Amino acid sequence: MARWAWMRRVALQTVRRALGRQARIDTPDRRLLEDVILPHYGARDDVRCVLFVGTHWYTVHYPQYFPAARFLTLDIDPRQARHGSPGGHLVASVTEVDRHLSARCVDLVVLNGVFGWGLDRREDAEQALQAIHAVLRDDGELVVGWNDVPSRRPFPFGELRALSGYEKVVFPPLGRAVVLSGGDNAHRFEFYRKAGTLMPAPTLPGAHGLAPPRRD
Repeated sequence: MARWAWMRRVALQTVRRALGRQARIDTPDRRLLEDVILPHYGARDDVRCVLFVGTHWYTVHYPQYFPAARFLTLDIDPRQARHGSPGGHLVASVTEVDRHLSARCVDLVVLNGVFGWGLDRREDAEQALQAIHAVLRDDGELVVGWNDVPSRRPFPFGELRALSGYEKVVFPPLGRAVVLSGGDNAHRFEFYRKAGTLMPAPTLPGAHGLAPPRRD
């Protein structure tokens, strides 16, 4: 039943796109992201450079939430480049974002619908958090959104060693550091601030790429 509801929503948005109208996925997690989370950060004076990881047709309008900031996007799949930010898009894995951006140049990173949708290997997730840590400014913030269901939870996100370089931070509009959006996908948003020193990185295999991620 949930699958048919999803397909219906996608079909309706496809029609909207064909008519030249703004399209969005009308699910609890997307409403929370688009109506609460992104507007909050877009209104903050200290958020001047944003990195949004993962692009698709339903993220095309996201730069509008940050009219006064530089909005960068990143996706490993070259086919998604057309949905990237006109102000700067990177075709790369988030595990190597620190090879493409300067150290401490980003104020906010949004990593939504990537963990469990392509970022599945523990070593890749560790490396991604380390790379994000490198490009975040001191006290910069990280928003992680993921589906807390067995099929999309390759391992508990909270077990990652690289989280030692972050601390949970309360999201002011909702008064919590972890927000459950509800819905069939049990999507949750976790809010972090760069702080402290990373634990020694676990031993990683040789360089490798990630499969192009699927997203909810």
